[in-house]
Amino acid sequence: AETIDYERLEMRLSLLEEKILSALIASMSDDALISLRDEVNQELRRHKGKLKAEHLAMLEKKMMSKKVLERYGVPRLSLFYLPLN
Repeated sequence: AETIDYERLEMRLSLLEEKILSALIASMSDDALISLRDEVNQELRRHKGKLKAEHLAMLEKKMMSKKVLERYGVPRLSLFYLPLN
């Protein structure tokens, strides 16, 4: 009856997701990255006056990551995003 360290597991999954995301971004063309960034900036326009710069930057990074993963059909690697069947 071995116990699972869920916090450590989540950290490992997060690290793997970051590595995958970095590899995907590195493989994308400049035009594809610019297109994604334009898409994100368009979605963020409605928030620009309401959020501080650091919060806006954090949200932009999260949105870019999400769009890259979606573009390649890569699921989130997190215990919090597991499908509940």
